[in-house]
Amino acid sequence: MKTTDKIILISGLLFGILFYQQAAGINFFIFSLLQVVGIFFTTPKERKTRNWWLVFAGANLSALGILMYGSLLGVWTNFISLFVLASISIEPKSSLVITLFHNLYTVSSGVVHIMTDLVLKVMETSGWKRQSRFFKNMVIVVVSFGIAMIFVVLYRNSNVAFKDLTNRIDLSFISLEWIIFTMFGYYLVYLMYRPRNIAMIHSYDLEAEDVLDNEKQGLTAKWLSIQSEQTWANTLLTMLNVVLLVVLGTELTYELGLSALNEKVGYSENVHTGVNALIFSIILAVALILFFFQGRLNFVKENTFLRAMALIWVAQNVLLVMLTGYKNWIYVEEYFLTYKRIGVFIYLICCLVGLIYTYLKVSDAKSNWYLVRRVGWTIYAVLLITPIIDWDHLIINYNFSKAETKREHLDVNYLLTLPAANYPLIFEKLEPYKDLFPEQWQERNYYLGKLYRQANEQDWRSFNFRTFHAVHAANNNKYISYEY
Repeated sequence: MKTTDKIILISGLLFGILFYQQAAGINFFIFSLLQVVGIFFTTPKERKTRNWWLVFAGANLSALGILMYGSLLGVWTNFISLFVLASISIEPKSSLVITLFHNLYTVSSGVVHIMTDLVLKVMETSGWKRQSRFFKNMVIVVVSFGIAMIFVVLYRNSNVAFKDLTNRIDLSFISLEWIIFTMFGYYLVYLMYRPRNIAMIHSYDLEAEDVLDNEKQGLTAKWLSIQSEQTWANTLLTMLNVVLLVVLGTELTYELGLSALNEKVGYSENVHTGVNALIFSIILAVALILFFFQGRLNFVKENTFLRAMALIWVAQNVLLVMLTGYKNWIYVEEYFLTYKRIGVFIYLICCLVGLIYTYLKVSDAKSNWYLVRRVGWTIYAVLLITPIIDWDHLIINYNFSKAETKREHLDVNYLLTLPAANYPLIFEKLEPYKDLFPEQWQERNYYLGKLYRQANEQDWRSFNFRTFHAVHAANNNKYISYEY
């Protein structure tokens, strides 16, 4: 049996052992550690590129974040990192966006691929002869057991005494749910190590260059002359620059206090509307840049004005991102932190990354695929730090610190929607404000009891440091008497 096949078999079994009816904790750390070690030793040296090491670090950092905080964000980052790491260990030149697309394609069509692999394995006679004794014995046992079960069913239906005997056999210790769960784990691990791709997309990704070919015409070459295309681009980008300049000017007058918002429009609505509009406008801005600068307009001698308009528009979009970030910060100062408001900041950082690379794409006559590659990997690098930051404690500590001067905006109900491991800290911070929140304060035993019940329903596999410290916090003794 090949090394990869052994890793898949062991990993599938470990999936069922470590994760069944457990929360995220040391189980993910152990499972992830096995995968990265296995992938490390089975990946040839020449395939360990800079991107490979980046994803390798991402898998380990996310696993560490799960061990520390048991965060859902860490789980998703770890899951994605392991799939990407296994894929680029096979094809290191693949871009992140295409790798993720093919990972999704692999998982969604995995049943077909597994059945195909199984049939090919059985049908290849020459391949059967080269298999190890262990593999052959495993196949023999599985096939024999299946045939035997068919005869057991037949004999049960034909012999009353045999049926009565089998009814007395207690197989309750075998959990069908655990078996199905473990098979699902094997399914995921198998597809992780056996990724599939769509040949046409895969080939295009590998063959696409970062630098544009000066002979590339673009999509509009068939129905527009180069003069008409340049005129269209100059006209549209000039108009868009004027419109965006007016938008920025209007926003600045509001922020500087030179003009007041409509009373019917609250600050919250203003921020949310601005962020939602920004999402669409940034996507549209980058799409238009990619459209006009996909080919021949990059190499026209008289394109100085067009290039300037494009770069100015990118710069104005950067200012719009910064202004939106400022508005979100003022919103946080007034109404405190939430995960959505933190998410806005992360999204704005990703927007800045995209705009910076758009600027480089235009100024250096790079290809569209250059932008896709660089933005994908850079955003992934930005997101690597998210699993190792204790966002829950940051939100709780920040909100209670701001509550000293703005108690009316303290949203305790929101804080209580955070994972149960945060309850001891929340009620410790809430004590000075218990008169303002009598209902939540009176229910503290219920919430702390929920923490202990969840902890007692699981074992060492769900261990993470946040829950451990929360359960063993000394000040819990006056609220709850559960043992952990």
